[in-house]
Order: sequence, then structure tokens, then C-alpha cells
Amino acid sequence: MKLLIVRYDEIGVKSDIVRKKLEKLLIDNLKASASYFKCGEVKAEKGQGRIYLYGNIDCLKISSSRVFGVKSVSPAEKITFQNLNEIIDFAEKLWKNKIEGKRFAIRVRRVGKHDFTSIEAAARIADRFNGKVDLENPEVKVFVEIRQNEAYFYDEIIKGPGGLPLGSEGKALALVSGGIDSPVASWMIMKRGVTLDILHCNISGPNNLSSIMKVIDKIKEWSQGYTPRVFIVDCGKIMEAIMKKVDIRLWSVAFKRALYLIAINYADKIGAKAIVTGESLGQVSSQTLSVLSGLQHKIDLLFLRPLIGFDKDEIVKLAREIGTFELSTKVPEYCALFSHKPRTKVTIEEIEKIDEALKEAVEETLKESEQMQSENYNVQIYLDKLPTSLQNTVIIDLRKEEEYDKSHLPNAIRLDPWEVMDFVLKTGKDKTYILYCGKGIVSGDLAYRLKKMGYNAFALKNPTLTA
Repeated sequence: MKLLIVRYDEIGVKSDIVRKKLEKLLIDNLKASASYFKCGEVKAEKGQGRIYLYGNIDCLKISSSRVFGVKSVSPAEKITFQNLNEIIDFAEKLWKNKIEGKRFAIRVRRVGKHDFTSIEAAARIADRFNGKVDLENPEVKVFVEIRQNEAYFYDEIIKGPGGLPLGSEGKALALVSGGIDSPVASWMIMKRGVTLDILHCNISGPNNLSSIMKVIDKIKEWSQGYTPRVFIVDCGKIMEAIMKKVDIRLWSVAFKRALYLIAINYADKIGAKAIVTGESLGQVSSQTLSVLSGLQHKIDLLFLRPLIGFDKDEIVKLAREIGTFELSTKVPEYCALFSHKPRTKVTIEEIEKIDEALKEAVEETLKESEQMQSENYNVQIYLDKLPTSLQNTVIIDLRKEEEYDKSHLPNAIRLDPWEVMDFVLKTGKDKTYILYCGKGIVSGDLAYRLKKMGYNAFALKNPTLTA
């Protein structure tokens, strides 16, 4: 009989009452994942330290390996036996062609009372095969798990995420930017059994949001057993207030403080017990001990920072493993908008001044925001070519200086992305702004944001550059 062996480890060390509760939750999540991956009908059976699934095994081995609490899974064949010879005969029938002429190892594990040892069983099974036993460097590894009068045969072990079943440790709200760090932080907290709703503070336009939603969808793919609510908050008013009212060296601090204030409001609404962030100590200017301490001024809600002691290489490695890295690298890096000579230290007095400067913008943002899975954008952003008349028009080249020097559109000025907002605010709303860059993503999103702020702004598609 074919089945899937599902192993767990951390659940097994809990007390009987807690273990039974977690096993039930794990089974529910396994079934939810099977449904998500469209595996069809599934039957689950509890064993000693194991859960056995019956159904579409090829599909179940994928769906089950995405469930938190699962250490590993193995597609297996199961028999009921009376003596060791029956186990040996079945193993020979199952693996003869697989092992023929190769270096192999047979691993046997037993639970219960038998008239043979695990070593004896492994040796006698090995005698049936025309190959060389090599326990150190085998070409083929096969496994037999013997439990009372049942034996399970498998040759594949698929690693699961481990941890605790999702839903066993309450709910939190994850701040997801779409970059490399925050999805990894979300995954690590879900691994500890916490269900997550997701909040994204959108400071760009449809191109960027589309990329970010792909990252969020990957996080949701790991959230088997719970369907996260996704909150997309339009933070345009906050960004505008920061540009107008806050010292440029504190822009990144001010943006993060506003995000914290928005997050605790949402956490209260949804009953989240904590906020999850992707901050790593010292990685950037807004993640120093001084800044992180100041940012939580008068905020009592628990903040969970699972990456706080990780370096970038460690975070990237995890991102690759969970499948978010490639998606995150396609999200434009908008922290550059707040990276002009940033401060690495902040005082409580400065935090309080930031709160006062952003109070109205935060309140308006909270009033206007609503839960959504996606947003319909009907704003005309892109131009296929420059208008015939460029009177009262400012053309902005967002590329690197060396690219600008090599060639650029006539009369275009060059600005770094973080300089655009300040420049436009000072220049005024009586101008038309046309932005362009290499791929049109950053220019499109900045043009969208400017348009939302009341400026006449566009992005140019595929500009033909002439010196």
C-alpha cells in the first residue's frame, strides 16, 4: 500500500495533552495544503511520532513539505508482516532494479519487540542484492522502518520547514516591503506557529506593487492552514509630509516611525499580538540600536525581529531556500529615496518632533486605507513619446551619471531617485514633469506617486537618447 510518511520532531517532546492538540492542528494544516495544491481527497492517520497520508502521493509529498511543523516526508510502501523473511522478500522485489550493480546502503529502524535486530535485518536484506554495500558513500540509499508488525519502505526523504504548526502561537502582523529581508522574517515567525496578516506601505505605483504582490503571494503559499489578510496602505501623503516637514537626514527614520504608528493601529483592529519586521542590527542606518530604540518610543506592542542577529549572506541563503529571493530582487529598491546622508542616531525629542510633523498625514492615511488584495489603477502614467510642445516641461533623467554623460534627451536634467521629490516640491505644480530611466520601473512609479500628490507627471517609455 502506498502512503506518505510525515515526520515531526518538536511536537514529539511536548506533553501528551499539548502533543495531541498540535498533532490535530498539523493534520488540519496538511489537509489545507493538500487542498491548496489540488491533491484531491486525502486520508490522514496518526501513528507513533508519525502521520500517514493516503491519496495522490506525488502531489502530497510537495504539499506536505510546505507545512510548518513537518520535519520531513517520504513516499513509502507499507506491508503487514509475520516474520523477517516477508520484509526481505518485499525489499528485494521493490529495489532489485534500483540497486543492481551499485554501491548501496540499507538503513533499518525498528520500534517494538522483534526476534531480530535492526543490524541483522539490514544485513539480511543486503544479501539479496547484487551490488556492493557502502555505508559511507553509497550511490543508492534505501530505508526500512519497522513498527510492531508493519514495515515501511522508502528511498526518498524530502525536507520540511520544521517548527510548530501554523496557528499554535496566535497571530501577528508582518510589515512586508517586498525586499529580501521582510519575507524571510515573516517565514521564520510562521515557522514558530504564528499566523500572519500582512501590511505593505505603498510609496510607489502599479509596477512596483505588482512585483510586491508576487512576493506576498509566495509568503501566502507557505501559510498553509491560514489565509492571510493583506493590507495595502497608500503612504503617499506620509511621504509628502516627510519631504516637506522633516530634516532630510531623518527621512528614513521618519518613514519607519510612520509605518510603526500605522502598524500598531492595524494590529489593534485585527487582534495581532505582535509586529514582525525584517530588521537586522546595523545593516542600514535606520536599523542601529539607537534608531530602533527611539522608534519604539511610547509603543507598548511587542515587536518581533527574527533577523536581528543575521548578516546579509545568511538572510539571502534563507530567501533562496524559501523561494522569495528572485522575486524580491525584481522589486525596485525604494529605500534610496530616503538615503541622502541618513542619521544613525536619533533622540526622543527628534522622534516626538517627527510625530508632530506626521500626525495629520498618518491620521489621513489611516482614514483612507482599506483592506485589499490588489488595487485598480486607472491613472495614465506612461508616454510613448515626448509631446510636440515642451513648454513649461521639465525632463528628468534618473539614470547613473556616467550613462547621462554618455547620452541623454535634450534639455534633460539628471537627478538621483531620492532627489526627485525634493526637487519637484521646490519647483512647484505649474510644471509638467517627464521622467525616464533604464527599464521604466522607477520612473513610472515616481511619476505615479507625483500624480497622486497632485503634480502633472509622466514617465517616458523606451526613450530614444540623443546627445
